[in-house]
Amino acid sequence: MRNRAGQIQSRSKFGWLLVIILAIAGCGDSDSSSPANGDDTQAINNVCPIMPSKPIDKQFYADYEGKRYYLCCKICVDQFNKNPKRWVAKAEKLQTLREEIE
Repeated sequence: MRNRAGQIQSRSKFGWLLVIILAIAGCGDSDSSSPANGDDTQAINNVCPIMPSKPIDKQFYADYEGKRYYLCCKICVDQFNKNPKRWVAKAEKLQTLREEIE
């Protein structure tokens, strides 16, 4: 039989899990199927390097070493900025949309 503290702790863990799931599910929620149309960039994939199941949204990007990397949402921009080398490598592997910047 659980005690009261155990029940509260379980509910707290469930609450955080729910927040994380909802944040991931909402990440990159965009109606545009090809958000990079009208560009002169040479992209093969228009997917987020952090969440490859999501298309990029050009309003979300991070600049690193003279290149602009497009992502799907603000959460992914924050993740990219925490460890850009990791995500640049993944973006290059996925051939994610990126542009040279001046």
